[in-house]
Amino acid sequence: MYKTEKSFDVIQGKVPYFHKGKMGDITTIALIDGTSVDDFPNKEDGYLVKNTVCDNNAIGVFDTENWSLNVTNIQKSHTTCTVYFQSAFEKLIEIIHSNAKDYDELLTNAEDMDHIVSSQEAMQLLATSSVLKNGFKENAHYTEEVAKKLLNSTVISEDEKYNAGLPCYIYWNQYGTFSNFTGGFTYGGWSYRGSSTLKEDIGALYSTYNSSKVFQMFASWSTSYVSAFSKNKINTNQYQKLEIDGTTYTNYSNVTGTLYYGFDDNQGANTTFKISNNLIFTNAPLRQSFILDINELDDESYLKIYLKHNGEQGTMTVCLYIYSIALY
Repeated sequence: MYKTEKSFDVIQGKVPYFHKGKMGDITTIALIDGTSVDDFPNKEDGYLVKNTVCDNNAIGVFDTENWSLNVTNIQKSHTTCTVYFQSAFEKLIEIIHSNAKDYDELLTNAEDMDHIVSSQEAMQLLATSSVLKNGFKENAHYTEEVAKKLLNSTVISEDEKYNAGLPCYIYWNQYGTFSNFTGGFTYGGWSYRGSSTLKEDIGALYSTYNSSKVFQMFASWSTSYVSAFSKNKINTNQYQKLEIDGTTYTNYSNVTGTLYYGFDDNQGANTTFKISNNLIFTNAPLRQSFILDINELDDESYLKIYLKHNGEQGTMTVCLYIYSIALY
């Protein structure tokens, strides 16, 4: 068996070969997206190996782990083996049957993007190719709309997206559970009730806003509070925004609550955050997106949500219903 690696000296694409006492040589040719190149690409360049073809009945197999070419069944001298490399971009275009020539065309074509997010093969390729992912995220046309299309793709798991630094859900009521990378959530406070798969009925006053798949937090006594924080630290390095889709509500007109949400280096039922937003809410039910710019965070931190009863009425309740928590 003949084996050539990138680190070997190659003169005009030919490497001396000796097999069973017969002297000969093998010519190696590299094509990238159909175009012949002088040098084989490095493993770190992110190219995929589409095929390897040798003449004279020789059999060539390109080892992508060791980035080397293995040739067997060599019967003649002057055998040529051609390795067909393919960029991740071209592979993606092939999967979705697109005519896009570059990232600009791809990211601005709504139909192409719809095909990507609905194709498991395409999303897995995007999740495993750092070159492809960076081509997306570093492009001027990588807008919030594009990010949210990737976010809402259901063909790969939220953990796969998170591990690749793609937009992902920390919690999504379509699943009714927290993503595995969070380790689940811990709850604490003087008065609390919370669950990632809420099934309990807390009264007719809340029936319009309650759901078996809504993550619920409430504080039901004057100055009481409830906190929820991830058991694991979350890597925010590849994300710019945290978004919580939720409804705030109190069951009495004179009661207000305060919602704090953000990231901190420590877990704890308190209003200490490394970065956070907060707002005061009243009796009127209001569903909205709570957005926090986390572009300045470049490390791992605990996600923390803190809900406080501001104390105007002793036994009235302040509530937060969360439908989703996302990073993008």
